[in-house]
Amino acid sequence: GKGLDALILARDEAPEQGTLEVDINLVEPNRAQPREDFNQADLEELAESIKAVGIIQPLIVKKEEGYYKIVAGERRWRAARLAALKTVPVITREADEQDTLALALIENLQRVDLNPLEEAVSYKRLMDEFGFTQEDIAKKIGKSRSAIANILRYLALPGGIKEHLKSGAISQGHAKVLLGVENTAEQQKLAGIAVSDQLSVRALERLVKDGKARKITEPKSDESSPYKALHKSLERELEGVLGTKISIKTDKSGERGRIEIEFYNNNDFDRLYLRLKN
Repeated sequence: GKGLDALILARDEAPEQGTLEVDINLVEPNRAQPREDFNQADLEELAESIKAVGIIQPLIVKKEEGYYKIVAGERRWRAARLAALKTVPVITREADEQDTLALALIENLQRVDLNPLEEAVSYKRLMDEFGFTQEDIAKKIGKSRSAIANILRYLALPGGIKEHLKSGAISQGHAKVLLGVENTAEQQKLAGIAVSDQLSVRALERLVKDGKARKITEPKSDESSPYKALHKSLERELEGVLGTKISIKTDKSGERGRIEIEFYNNNDFDRLYLRLKN
């Protein structure tokens, strides 16, 4: 229960025997780091603590040509930079790429939870790049094999729903419900409703069970338009590209109208803006 550092320090006997003070500019983050987002408020809070009492637990690093690669402790390193420290305490150890990724993942799980997608991507990397099985990962991480399998399923979700899950707009419970919907376009519609209406997981389950999603989200259009079938097909195609709900609405001629693109929070808007701009 003492965390990753305690396990590593146990190998090296006392921490003082292996601790070095090194130039913070010679320490670099690990490219295999599974965490993509670091909460700025949390980092600033940690930086204030470091200013007051210093870094209590040294960073675990791997010495490479001319610099030290972080194995465990990137949050402390980032906070130390915010605190304008010139040096940081480190303990060097040998670790291959597999150990480095596994240790970085374990440390993050013990301290600040990875979001579900970061966790899933990390597990996938262990499997694809290093030949781990789900059982191997379960033993390394201390979770059940079924828990690993369930987290990996999130990678099958459409891009827009992944963004909702990553940002916290929907929970893992919502994601599990959406995974039970076979049609991708229907998944995206349901996710949009869940976000815009702030549905609970139970409410989303009822929506799926009762088959109401299609009635609620079907955009109104002129039944007589000869372009209706084409527009429906184009809506589905655009939804697959942009990962959000698209509505094409026209006048009776079908030759004039507008395209509506839904977004559900600021992060979703930024994502769509960049996608459209590019």
